Amino acid sequence: MKWETVYPGTQIAVVAGDPTKPGPFVIRQKTAAGAMVPPHWHPTTESVTVLQGTFAMGIGDKFDKTKLTRMHPGDFSTVPATVPHFAMPETDVIVQLDAMGPWVINVVNPADDARG
Repeated sequence: MKWETVYPGTQIAVVAGDPTKPGPFVIRQKTAAGAMVPPHWHPTTESVTVLQGTFAMGIGDKFDKTKLTRMHPGDFSTVPATVPHFAMPETDVIVQLDAMGPWVINVVNPADDARG
């Protein structure tokens, strides 16, 4: 798999399909412990499965540590299309994301978009 940085401390790699085109795809996301994934949303529903580590994810358009829910290996969650969500893993993590393309990361507050 070819890993690509999307945020500081976060990389993704395509496992199957093409997230930029219509149709199903699977990607893996590696995020370092404590790296913040800012509030963002996608135009399609996203399913998240934790493969390794403790992943903390929250729902909302502002980052709020009190809204983080811990997920452990084997845990699964679905985030409906257009619902803002954010994350900050407690440990280094690998999660698998399944969705329909085209997949876009829409950061809620442009000032939080560290992608450059």
